[in-house]
Amino acid sequence: MDKIVSIFSPKIVFEIFVPMCFELCRHPVFSVRKKAAKNICHLLNAFENSLDHQKAIIDKILDFGKSKQFSERQMYVVMVGKIMMMHHKSELFFKYFYDEFDPLINDKISAVRISIAQTLQKLFQKKSNLKKNILLIFSKVQIIERAEIQQEIEKLKNDSSYTVCAIIHSILSK
Repeated sequence: MDKIVSIFSPKIVFEIFVPMCFELCRHPVFSVRKKAAKNICHLLNAFENSLDHQKAIIDKILDFGKSKQFSERQMYVVMVGKIMMMHHKSELFFKYFYDEFDPLINDKISAVRISIAQTLQKLFQKKSNLKKNILLIFSKVQIIERAEIQQEIEKLKNDSSYTVCAIIHSILSK
């Protein structure tokens, strides 16, 4: 997606690729939805200098978090998880997306809670190539140490889903 965004004009990207990417986030096949959701962060990058376009994309992402369909809430977690991992975008997560992310910890569908646990687990994974990923690691440490993230882990520690608990306990055992 990063390459496509750089090839086309911002107008074409916003009018064609943004709606297409969000539509793919609703695709009936999980792997298609997940791949599309992971690429939403590139759209935010493409419109760094256009606050109106960036705000429109943020609003579309937030709609997924408020959706009645669990698959859209699950893709919201994937989208914002990827944004959280980007060293220069992590503050966007706390500014725009955390308030919608937090209640999903109590989502009635375990697949949504599992996605949250997996996202948090990725934050705590150690990277082997320290030099190459120094900014990413620094960013992750800043996110991990935030009280909000620690609260999320604490809330999920005793989840009703065995899978969620196992993921959280793997984080805590590191």
